[in-house]
Parts: sequence; structure tokens; C-alpha cells
Amino acid sequence: MAKKYQAIETKIHWITWTAMASIFVLLVTLIVVLQPSRETVFYDSYLATTTETNFEKKLPRDNKFQFVDSLEDGFLGLSKGLYTIGKNDSNLTIVFFGEPSNAQSANHIANVYARLYGSSLVDPTIAASDLYTELEDQVTLYYFEQKAAQFEGTVKSLNEYYDAEINATALPLVLVLLNNEVLTYAVLSDANIPLQLVNFYDSVLALEEVQALLN
Repeated sequence: MAKKYQAIETKIHWITWTAMASIFVLLVTLIVVLQPSRETVFYDSYLATTTETNFEKKLPRDNKFQFVDSLEDGFLGLSKGLYTIGKNDSNLTIVFFGEPSNAQSANHIANVYARLYGSSLVDPTIAASDLYTELEDQVTLYYFEQKAAQFEGTVKSLNEYYDAEINATALPLVLVLLNNEVLTYAVLSDANIPLQLVNFYDSVLALEEVQALLN
């Protein structure tokens, strides 16, 4: 009788563990599936803090922003850092440094995007920059989320790595890289930010290094 009871007990124990494991896998799967995507978190965070009235028309939810998380590569090189991305000699890298809780970042990121890629949703429409129409797939816009308290240290690291002279003390910053070199940058602080960006993108296109990409 004791052996028979033990066999039944063992069978129930195995079924119980299998059921528990199945429930655990189901819960993990649900958490992953229901977790908002990075793109969604990025967009909704800025949408909640911006005062730009045409934000959604200038920066659509389905946009071309790529994400970079750090200056250095991640563990085992699984995620590329900005230093690696900026080494590309056939693709122009434009990086927007900002964060949603920074008022200037929240108010200007839509114009950074629209003045590069254009927008047909606003009236009057915004034409794509000559920089984009000339380079097309050879220019990529990245987003680097940067805490204001860490920005000074990031700029220092950039200057040391690139032997550059980036003079920026406040967010947001737009940085242009090509072939492991800082070509230029813009601190968005002018009274007319859209005009500043139009002129900035035109000046980037006029650079000798950028013109060489077109030949």
C-alpha cells in the first residue's frame, strides 16, 4: 500500500510542476507581448511633454529615428555604440541628444526631424532638406537619450575621443559624424529654431566631406 501511494504522489507532483512551469512561461510571454515598444515609449514621452502644437504632424509616430544608447559598444558588441556608428565612411550620422523631461528637447525634436525629412501634414508643407534629398539613404538620424546632469561629461568624452571642440553646455545638441570625425554640430538655442535647422542642414551639405559622398 505504501508503494502504491508513493507512486500516485510522485505522479501528481510531476503534473503540478509542469502546470506551474506552463503558467510561468505564459506570464513571461504576456509581459513581453504587452510591454510597450521602445519606439512607443520614446514617442509618447515626448508627446506628453512637448508644447509644439504641430508635434504629431512634424514627427509622425512611424518615423525614421534610430536609437543609440551609449558611446561605447554594449556587451560583446551586441549593441553598437556611437563611436562605432560614427566610423561609417559612406553614411552621414546625425545624432540628436536630448531627453523628454528637458523642455527644449521636447519642443525642438519635431523640428529637427521635419526640417531634415520634410512634412506634408502641416500647412504650409515643409520641404525635405537638400541634405536628405541629395543623400537619401546615406544619411541617418539617431536619437541619444541624455540626462541633463550627465551631458557635460558626455560632451567631454566626445571631445576627448574625437579630438574635437564641441562647445555645448545644455541640451539639445545635434551632432554630425562621418568617418570617425565630428564634422559639425548645432546647439539649438536660436530664437528661430526652424530657420536655424534649415541653415544648419544646408551648411552640412556644403561641407567638402559630405560633397565627396555624392561623387
